[in-house]
Amino acid sequence: MINILIYGAIAYVIYKVLFSGKRISFGNEKIKLEFIPSTQYFLNVRSAVSVEEWETIAKVHYRRAKGHCEICSKKGRLECHELWSFDTSSFTQKLTGMVALCHECHGGIHYGHTIHSKDRADAARITKHLLKVNGWDVDQLKDKMSDAQEEAGRLTRLAKKGPGGYKLDLTLLNQRTYKDAKLRKMTTDERSKCVRKEAY
Repeated sequence: MINILIYGAIAYVIYKVLFSGKRISFGNEKIKLEFIPSTQYFLNVRSAVSVEEWETIAKVHYRRAKGHCEICSKKGRLECHELWSFDTSSFTQKLTGMVALCHECHGGIHYGHTIHSKDRADAARITKHLLKVNGWDVDQLKDKMSDAQEEAGRLTRLAKKGPGGYKLDLTLLNQRTYKDAKLRKMTTDERSKCVRKEAY
């Protein structure tokens, strides 16, 4: 099913590119595909805070980005993306930063979610944007998807052999940067505070 969705979105993009007279430019990878371990689904900042707190946190990054995507520089409506590191010795998923992104760059990072949950037209727009910004061809996209899935699988297997999941370290949110959100003091493991919401 996944392959059908990927190939459908890619085929649509190729058709649009070939018949629009536009060429996809080639350059350095800017949008990195991120797949998280299955043990960590719905464990993130957004699920650990209220809607109002999330919106206040996100606005910090929208202001900092001055209305422009921090990957492709497109101006417009932005979405807040969380940056994580995974420590497999302490089994910790640590928040390391947050950035403001356009819908297409954010959907490219969460490409697995995009091909499973977005409608066909939106998935095709995100795919086209991803290929263009990263300068990838279809085969490179498939390879990167495979690499991202493999890494998420490795992190999942390690967690299942160990404690069953990763602690959720949100201590970055204790910085003064987020004082307007009036958050509780965040700890090195906020899993128990998370309420299931959409990933982004």
